[in-house]
Amino acid sequence: MGFCRGEIDMVSVELQNIVKKYRNVTAVDNVSFKVDHGEFFVLLGPSGCGKTTTLRIIAGLETPDSGRVLFDGRDVTNVPAKNRNIGMVFQSYAVWPHMKVYDNIALPLQIKKLSREEIEKRVKAAAQMVNIAHLLDRYPFQLSGGEKQRVAVARALAFEPNILLMDEPLSNLDALLRVQARAELVKLQKELKITTIYVTHDQTEAMVLADRVAVMNKGRIMQIGTPDEIYNRPVNRFVAHFIGTPPINFFAGTVEEGYINAGFLVIPFKNIPPGLVGKKVTIGIRPNDISISPIEQSIPVKGKLVVAENLGSEFILHVAIGDVVLRVLSKNKPAKEEVTLYVDKTKLHIFSEEETRINILPA
Repeated sequence: MGFCRGEIDMVSVELQNIVKKYRNVTAVDNVSFKVDHGEFFVLLGPSGCGKTTTLRIIAGLETPDSGRVLFDGRDVTNVPAKNRNIGMVFQSYAVWPHMKVYDNIALPLQIKKLSREEIEKRVKAAAQMVNIAHLLDRYPFQLSGGEKQRVAVARALAFEPNILLMDEPLSNLDALLRVQARAELVKLQKELKITTIYVTHDQTEAMVLADRVAVMNKGRIMQIGTPDEIYNRPVNRFVAHFIGTPPINFFAGTVEEGYINAGFLVIPFKNIPPGLVGKKVTIGIRPNDISISPIEQSIPVKGKLVVAENLGSEFILHVAIGDVVLRVLSKNKPAKEEVTLYVDKTKLHIFSEEETRINILPA
C-alpha cells in the first residue's frame, strides 16, 4: 500500500551540540546525533531525562540555547514549526471530542487551505493506511483507546510529512493493545519508509521498534546503537541496568592478577591490564545468561532458591548465594531449594568504579 503521493521525500535529521536550559536545570546537555533517511530512531530513557524536550526542539516547538538542528544538511534551528513539514503524534493523541474522525484528520489540511478534493483524498488514504476507514463517521467517544491512537497517527500522515515525531504514543493503551499497536507501527513505518523519531521510557518498546536507539539520562546521550548493540555491549552501568527485562544482576568484585574475585564467584580473564589489579569493579550478568542446567563455558555456583515468580511460560528464580541474590530466567522451576547455577562467563559485563565498560575477555 503506497502513501498518498506515492513517494515520500525522506529527510535526514541531525542535532549538533544541542543545549536547552530551564532556569538552573539543564534539560538537554550537549546532545548530538544523526537520524538517516527512512530510519526508525528511538529516544529512550527515564522520565525527566530530556527526551521529550529533544523531540520538541526537532519539531520547532522549543528553541535550543545553543547548537543546531539540520534537516538534510539545511539549518532549521530558527525555522518555525509550521514550516518544517513534520507530523507529530502526542501521548494524549489530541483528538478533538466534538469532531468526527474524518474532521479530526482533515483539520490540519483545512488550516493549510488545501482544496476539498485534496483533503478528501489524503484523509481517506491515511485512514486506509491505519485501518480506520470504516470509522470516519464516528466521534471519539465511540472509539477505543487504540482507535484514537490510530486517528492521531492518520492525522499526522495525512499532512504528508517528511519526518514523523512520536512522543510516547502507546503509553495510554493497555498491555495487549500496546503489543498489537507496536507491530502495526513497525509495519507501517517500513512500508512508508518515513524518517521517524520516537520517544519512550519503555525499553521493550524501544527494542521492538527501533533501527537504532539513543539511551538518554540526565539530559545526555549515554549510548547510540542497534538494539543488539546496547543490549549485548552496554557502554556503562546505567545502560546495562536500563535495558533488559528482568533487569541485569550486579555484584561487586576485585581485580586480581589473571582473575576477578567476587567472593562466591572467581572468574579467570585473559587480558587484564596491570593498572586494573587491585581495583574494585561491578560485574553484570543478565538473568537469561544463567542456567540451572550445565551449559558450555559456564562457572557453577551453589545457591538457595528464595522465590520463583511464575510468568506462565517461564520462571524468574531468585537465588541467594551468601549476601547476593541473583535473578535467573528459567523454563523450569527447580524441584529442590538447593540449586546449582551455571553462569555463562562469556556473557559477563565488567564495569569500572566510574561505571564505564571494561573490555576484557574471560579465559
